[in-house]
Order: sequence, then structure tokens, then C-alpha cells
Amino acid sequence: MGVVALVAAQYLLLDRMGGAFHALMRDEPGACTTVTVLHMICGRLVLGAMLWCTGSCGGTRCSGG
Repeated sequence: MGVVALVAAQYLLLDRMGGAFHALMRDEPGACTTVTVLHMICGRLVLGAMLWCTGSCGGTRCSGG
């Protein structure tokens, strides 16, 4: 459930990564803003939760029920 909430928050609130990525590639200012940093943090939390849930990081597997 936590992964769904993080993905929904990213989609609804932090969907400005395309512009930030292109600014970074063109070496323009404004690539690293609060929104882009929050997006990266949420993405890492989602990845960590998925790895923990599948047991890929040494954590316990989700019971699934």
C-alpha cells in the first residue's frame, strides 16, 4: 500500500522531471529544485520498498495475505 501511495504522490504532485532532465542535459539552470529532489527521494523509497518486499535486499518477503 505504501508503494501505491508514493507512486500516486509522484504522479500527482511531482511530475516535473521531464523539464528538469532536459535542463540538466542542456546545462541550463533550474535542473535541481526542491520538486526534483523530492521526486528522486520518493523514487528511491519506492525502489527500496519493492526490493524489501521481494526479499532482494535480505529483508523478509511480503506475506501477500
